[in-house]
Amino acid sequence: QPPLGDLGLVGGVSGVPAGVFEHVALDQRRRGGAVVAEADQAAGRCVVGGDGGQFGQGLGLAAGLASGCFGIGGGALVVPALTLLCGVPYHVAVGTSLALIIPITFAGSLANWKLNTIDWRIACACAITGMIGAILGSFLIQKVPELIARRAFAIFLLYSAWRLWTK
Repeated sequence: QPPLGDLGLVGGVSGVPAGVFEHVALDQRRRGGAVVAEADQAAGRCVVGGDGGQFGQGLGLAAGLASGCFGIGGGALVVPALTLLCGVPYHVAVGTSLALIIPITFAGSLANWKLNTIDWRIACACAITGMIGAILGSFLIQKVPELIARRAFAIFLLYSAWRLWTK
């Protein structure tokens, strides 16, 4: 087994492009009128654009490290950071987090392929139904009010943490 730190480094490096990707996605949303940078600054929320995307790059790095170390796509970090620190609506934060999974998991998967730590039978068995579930979940969450979706996500994170801690 490779040391955990090596996987985290690879995942962390993959998170840097993801932070840039997130910066671009939020800038596009701002140009569409959904969020205005001045309003964010006035409200004391983070502004991803204007500073070269340092917050987005830092968030991408953290999501990549979490992905490499723990096998998560980063949503456990990205969704709370975008909603709580940046004031991004929950549904937009979820969609942005899902888009970040693409570069982060691609880089992490390449690293783990090279390290020979992927069970391809399990990966293939889960991939098709996982894609179907992601499509269904993306449409389903749009019908759930933001407050309920946020609380359900929080309960999921707490339950996951409790199970990991007690097992």
